[in-house]
Amino acid sequence: MLVAGAFSYRKFPAQVQLANLLSAHYTVYNYDRRGRGDSGDTQPYATQREKEDLQAIIDEAGGSAYVWGLTSGAILALQAEASGVNISK
Repeated sequence: MLVAGAFSYRKFPAQVQLANLLSAHYTVYNYDRRGRGDSGDTQPYATQREKEDLQAIIDEAGGSAYVWGLTSGAILALQAEASGVNISK
């Protein structure tokens, strides 16, 4: 699971390159966070909804996942794990 930073999205060139490299060994989910890329957002913004989004994608992927985050995406992933989102690594 790749979680982009605040000024990034799933089609950011470095994000695409990382997804392509990892896909040789893993199933990669590279998604647009709320309000980025093709994703909309419900106002007002809430970090809790981003954690819920991450959990929903993990559930769809089988229930647990390795997560890599870039800048604010890394903080989001750490906060999500601390709040109980099923992140394996």
